[in-house]
Amino acid sequence: GDIFSEQVRFDDALINYQIALQKALGSESTTNPLIGDCYYRIGFTYLRLEEFEKVSEYYENALAIYSRSLPPTHLSFHKVYLAYGVYLANSKHYDEAMGYFQKAIEVHRAYSGHESVVEAEQQFAEYCNPQTNAVDRKKMDDLIAKLDKLGK
Repeated sequence: GDIFSEQVRFDDALINYQIALQKALGSESTTNPLIGDCYYRIGFTYLRLEEFEKVSEYYENALAIYSRSLPPTHLSFHKVYLAYGVYLANSKHYDEAMGYFQKAIEVHRAYSGHESVVEAEQQFAEYCNPQTNAVDRKKMDDLIAKLDKLGK
């Protein structure tokens, strides 16, 4: 799926991620973080396809798996929180989006502790602008590109 995603062949990526998820669910414990990764990648692919109505379910499942199998400051939470924030901001749920961006910053801060945290906070605040009641498409695309790198 990752190869197809890099080639911007999201429909093919989605098929492969769904196959991986089904295989993992059939052979792994439901607390295996790799299952959470499958859910995240499917949700992220739906985000890239702008099929927003399907995104939430997969991010919720990823977070549920991660919460049973990983410490709360694991970077897997970071990427889901960021992507979920993008989804929520795109759906005009700005306050909730900022909550997820804040969670992502907290996880990032646990690993980083330098100026990139301040930069991330500024970027999230700019991306999700409730004063204009709009999502800046260019900033969303930039954030999605950064998230895509995190997902690898």
